[in-house]
Parts: sequence; C-alpha cells; structure tokens
Amino acid sequence: MLESVKPSHMHKMVTGKQRFGLAGSCRAVICRQLAVVAVAALLGGCADALPSMQMPDLFRDPRKLMTPEEQKAAIDDLSQKKAAQQAEAARQAEKAKN
Repeated sequence: MLESVKPSHMHKMVTGKQRFGLAGSCRAVICRQLAVVAVAALLGGCADALPSMQMPDLFRDPRKLMTPEEQKAAIDDLSQKKAAQQAEAARQAEKAKN
C-alpha cells in the first residue's frame, strides 16, 4: 500500500544549497561565485561610465539678507507707495469722468 502512494511534490523538493547555487563540486561553486563577482564588477564599471548630472558647488550667497526690522520697513514703504498710486489713479479716474 505504501508503494502505491507516490507524492507528486517529491520532484520539486530543493535543498537550500541547491536553491542558492551552492550545491555541486567545489570547483563548480567557485566558478559560479566568480561569475557573479565578474558580472557585478562589469555592471559597476558601466555605472561609472554613464554621464552623471553635475551638482552645483555649495557656496555662500553674496546677496545681503534683510533683518526682520528691515523687512518690516520695506513692506511698510511698499504699502505706502501702493496707497499713493491707488489715490493718484482714483484722482485720474475722477478727472476723466468730469
């Protein structure tokens, strides 16, 4: 009775060594490992040969940055200029109506 039961999965059983290419003679294992190292070196060399984007060097910005007080003063000055321009535009529109 035991002979009649044949597991169908027996042909699919693989040991861990076989799965990772470590089974076989010592010479075959070394040859596979050398092939993997050679392919990795080849791909690494190709990556160095590809053109790469040049990143800009880091440098200190020569432009002067405003302090918070200077920023507030500049904003106030621009607000006053805008208000004066709007008042002038309103006077010009009033003149054009008359």
